[in-house]
Amino acid sequence: MPNLTDIINKLDQEDTRWDAIVDLRELSHPKLAETLIPYLKSENWVIRWCIAEKLGLLGNKLAIPHLFDCLSDDDFHVRKNAFNALKQFGEHAIEPAIQRLNHPNHLTNELSYDLLLSQNKAWVPRIASYIKKSNWVISNRILFVIWKIAGYDAESILLQSLNYKHTQKNAIILLSILKSRKAIPFLIFMFKYPHLKSVIFYGINIIGKSTAFPIIIRAAKTKHKDQATLIIKKIGLPILTWLNKALEKDTLSTEEYIELVTAIGLDKVGHSIRKYASLEPKFKEKIGPFFQSLPKVEEQDSDSLWSILFNKHD
Repeated sequence: MPNLTDIINKLDQEDTRWDAIVDLRELSHPKLAETLIPYLKSENWVIRWCIAEKLGLLGNKLAIPHLFDCLSDDDFHVRKNAFNALKQFGEHAIEPAIQRLNHPNHLTNELSYDLLLSQNKAWVPRIASYIKKSNWVISNRILFVIWKIAGYDAESILLQSLNYKHTQKNAIILLSILKSRKAIPFLIFMFKYPHLKSVIFYGINIIGKSTAFPIIIRAAKTKHKDQATLIIKKIGLPILTWLNKALEKDTLSTEEYIELVTAIGLDKVGHSIRKYASLEPKFKEKIGPFFQSLPKVEEQDSDSLWSILFNKHD
């Protein structure tokens, strides 16, 4: 069997290259990886390409940092073989890949991200363990990796990430894209933080009215009443249909209903409430004397109010 020096020399020559590639595949001895690693810096891209592949096949963990260095190689074929070699190391490549998610070299940065995306879903908890202890950039890139790998199964990890200031905003967005019902109580509680209000409101819109609005209305009867009321006030007229139904179904008492619509502003919803009460006698009976305090509906507003009251829920 040819020795390594002969193989490298043949790889360096175009007319003997393919025989050398076959010989290299068959070459094996206990310390081969250590001997091969320096050749990753060869000036010949074919040698770097072949050695990167061989190191992946050998599976010696000593090669891992050197293969990561090859992710920024000038040659595409070398980068590809280094990437595929690193995939062979499975969980052992997770931590070094995470450490390079904020690497100054764009290729190393992006290929490390892709390497994490290639991981089995079983390794998601291991990947997630780095969220709390990593910097802002890395933690948020990890969130996106987990979301892409696990999909809806990432929900519990994303909910946990709401506890960390550096991942809160992206966790809110990703949970909203998943249309997570479990996230809504957390969003209501966190609405008291001014820097999160806009992203929470955006998230509620993504989750959708029919899912989010009933939960927000029920929260107005809990210890999170103040935050829920602020959200309802911010939503305004679009939530009125759900408030009306909540009163009709006794989810809200008359007093609670009046308090919430008053918080929105009778100048904004009063005409709509009066119109609905005029059409629904039982509803009118529930709001009682409050009906008389409502602004009267102008004739020219009838068509627009009708469309508001019976709009689609989403």
